[in-house]
Amino acid sequence: MQMHEYITNPLYQQLATYFYEQNNIVDIIEDNNEILATLQAFGQIHHCTLKYENHKLIHYQCDCDKCDTLSPCGHIGAIMLKLADDISLPYHDNKLERMIHYKEIEEKRKRDAYLKQQSQITADFIVKQKILYQQNLSTIIQQTQYELEPVFDHMRISYKIGNEKKYVIRNITTFLNQIKNKENVKYGKALSFIHDESAFDEFACKQIEFLKTVNNYLRDNSYSKYYFSSLGKSIELEEGIIDDFFDLYYGYDYPTFHLNKYQKRIQINMKEDEIYYILSLEKLDSYIYGQKYLYIYDNNETLSRIESDHQGILKNLIQILVKGELSVKKEEYTSFSKYVLSNIEDYIDINLPLDMMMNDYHTIHLYGDIDDNEKIVLRLDYLNDNGHIQGGFDKDFMTNYQQDIVETYISNYGDIDYNNHLAYLDENNERTYLFLNEGLEFLSNFADIYVSQDLRKLGDKAYYSIQVGVKVESQLLSLDIASDQIPVDEIGHVLD
Repeated sequence: MQMHEYITNPLYQQLATYFYEQNNIVDIIEDNNEILATLQAFGQIHHCTLKYENHKLIHYQCDCDKCDTLSPCGHIGAIMLKLADDISLPYHDNKLERMIHYKEIEEKRKRDAYLKQQSQITADFIVKQKILYQQNLSTIIQQTQYELEPVFDHMRISYKIGNEKKYVIRNITTFLNQIKNKENVKYGKALSFIHDESAFDEFACKQIEFLKTVNNYLRDNSYSKYYFSSLGKSIELEEGIIDDFFDLYYGYDYPTFHLNKYQKRIQINMKEDEIYYILSLEKLDSYIYGQKYLYIYDNNETLSRIESDHQGILKNLIQILVKGELSVKKEEYTSFSKYVLSNIEDYIDINLPLDMMMNDYHTIHLYGDIDDNEKIVLRLDYLNDNGHIQGGFDKDFMTNYQQDIVETYISNYGDIDYNNHLAYLDENNERTYLFLNEGLEFLSNFADIYVSQDLRKLGDKAYYSIQVGVKVESQLLSLDIASDQIPVDEIGHVLD
């Protein structure tokens, strides 16, 4: 049986001869008149089946994609050549095992070389971390803590770091990331330490928190937070930053800048026409605006905060008036005076007519008693520095913030009689006793409290001893109630 009789494709013939000569046939067995063979070629294993009848090939099959009904593949051809050697079956060649063994040896050699290389990297890493560890340990043992020094230059702030000798921080965002990651940072030849917050003194830690706040503010308020990269070397003290800056550094003295608090009453003019009151500034000063406060900056590197309210009302009003006049409708002036002017009256001078003067009744007296009809009555008096008294619960009077707190709190517990300017509390309401025991204490933060002895006793909790006996007679429950503190004819009222 000649292989060339069945395989006419020259390429398949060459491959069959090559596989045969290279001893690529792993094993051949005979099973039920079929030849089952395994062949290794180009790193792949192929399984083949051949069937002979009267020394003629009548069936063949291979798991490669070259074998079809028109012609056997080169793998089948190689097996036919091997069978032509008149070998005894089963046949087995250990070449594959040897190849696998050599491959395993080569892979192990490569793996050992790789691990040796990685172990050197690890050793270098350990040495580096050991140095950092020892530096950190030395810092903690020596209790060395480093300072941050702000440097002020025309409304921009930058920083130096160190103790005796200080070094410039060249990028504030990078500095914050180094603290976050606890990195070892080297400044020149003389300063190198791990940037953990414990390595900074107390005030430096406060400055670091300020820088974190600034970094977050600028990132969130930049034109596009996706384009915000870093703070850089210095920070501009803009509106959203300057208040926190002043709060942090006020009281400290630095050679590059000074911070002052400036008591200045801002002059506001008011004139009247038919429909409006028109407000304007007496003098247009050059202000720097924070979120809540006004500032003045001079050429001597002095930044002064103008004393004002803590809500930013004065700052917001001045920011409007600097741009031009402010008109207030006459029917809205009462609200404007109450919610705007009254909160900043200590910081402005405004030319108001006598009938428009702001509320100057800063003392509150609260009186409480039980009237002849056994009703709980509360009265409020407001006093100014001249001894004048204004009654509370008066709808025609423009109350201030503290007066509103007191009147609103009382109205939550009782009924208000605006005609007689009194408040009434229901003695039979449990909330009245809550007011007497807890509410008066709360109101003492805003008013002087004057309560009659009768009302004070009513607010005191009373405890009585009552004895109760129980028995059953003729299938009826009998209660015997007695007290040494309450007359027999009043026990029923107490228990009602």
